[in-house]
Amino acid sequence: MNQLLTRRNIRFAIAAIIYILVVIWIGNYLLIIGLGVIFDLYITKKVNWTFWKKRNGNNSAFVEWLDALIFAVIAVSLINIFLFQNYRIPTPSMEKSLLVGDHLFVSKLAYGPRMPNTPIAFPFTQNTMPLTKGKSWSDLIIWKYKRLAGAGKVRNNDPIVFNFPAGDTVVLEETSTSYYEIVRRAARDLKFRDSFSGSSAKPYSYYLRLARNDVRSKNTIVYRPVDRRDNYVKRCIGIPGDTVTIKKGELYVNGKLVSDNNTQQTTYVISTNGTTINPKAFERLNIYRSDQSMISGSAYLLPLTKANAETIRRFSNVRWRRATSFRSPFLSCWQPTK
Repeated sequence: MNQLLTRRNIRFAIAAIIYILVVIWIGNYLLIIGLGVIFDLYITKKVNWTFWKKRNGNNSAFVEWLDALIFAVIAVSLINIFLFQNYRIPTPSMEKSLLVGDHLFVSKLAYGPRMPNTPIAFPFTQNTMPLTKGKSWSDLIIWKYKRLAGAGKVRNNDPIVFNFPAGDTVVLEETSTSYYEIVRRAARDLKFRDSFSGSSAKPYSYYLRLARNDVRSKNTIVYRPVDRRDNYVKRCIGIPGDTVTIKKGELYVNGKLVSDNNTQQTTYVISTNGTTINPKAFERLNIYRSDQSMISGSAYLLPLTKANAETIRRFSNVRWRRATSFRSPFLSCWQPTK
């Protein structure tokens, strides 16, 4: 009995120390009352905290499976909040570094885990239910934004996962486009209609106001707190205090040219002599069919690394004079020879 009591005391002491350290890390000392629960779990055992199963005696197979499921959900949820989380790449914006369908294990300790703003939510969902696509979280309880201390800080060129800043307001009928871009697009359309009909020009703010009202009247608009906005993965170019400049398609940080990495892609317009490029050539260069856009019968719009661009430049049916940049920092063009 004394040996069993000693084991209980040791296990309680270890659990209590870990819990106290976590409370200090979180910084909410009201959570210290949880020590009472830990004391009862290990020492007194007055309350059956796992009320769905018998404390003494055998349980049915269903109850055992339910108990394992509840434990797994709680454990994985805590791991996702404080340690690391799995993400799947849905888009090709980081292609050649990260591919569509890749799974990432992202460390929450690198920059410090963030406490959830909406703790009441369906497990393992971001903002919509898996089948119904309805809202997966409740705003019954909303905590203030708080990030805990991490092991390091964001540095230049770090690949990072973050919540899309403009994802606070979402048009449910068109979730792939930012609400603010939808409003700006509608404002441009209204302005174009006025100019086309010969109406007198009005301030852009006038069209924005009309567009905002129009978008809200025709669509379902929802608000999402920070932790429920869509997840994005990008490479961090600038950090607080940096000056980021793009000149003729070249990136400068604090006045210094940032050299391209081997996997970086730029969108090129490739002109040919009227013939098409063999699809097998694209396959050898790992240029996916979904990335191949035909502008005309003799011109392609392609995202290419510098190595792939140089390879395609040497194709016999590609006509080029020199690589020039459009106003867009992400678009370069090979002009056909005259």
